Amino acid sequence: MALADPISLALTGGTITLPRVSAGDGTSTYRSSSDDGGYVEVVISHTRGKRYRHVVRVNTAAVAEDPISETNVLSTASVTLTIDAPVTGIALADQVDLVEAIAGWLTASSSAKLVAITGGES
Repeated sequence: MALADPISLALTGGTITLPRVSAGDGTSTYRSSSDDGGYVEVVISHTRGKRYRHVVRVNTAAVAEDPISETNVLSTASVTLTIDAPVTGIALADQVDLVEAIAGWLTASSSAKLVAITGGES
């Protein structure tokens, strides 16, 4: 089963639309590219075995000038959300609750905790 195509992400610069560019067994990739070689990509994958693992990864790339060589380079970054749970014992609703709890904690008060963590605090 696949998510609706395309998907949208709300970023500071506005909402971008990412059409599905590939799909396979338990995985889909959505991507929006810019004319300068930059992109935003969402990869969603699932593995099932003794545990279920659901991964959402957002990758981004932007062309920026390297201050040393003064040439344009492709700079990349990513954010990954992994949900890892046993086949039985932790209800789906409890898994969703955990994700909502951590997302709420990170983004509360103008994303203060997220800013602190990306600044190196633990």
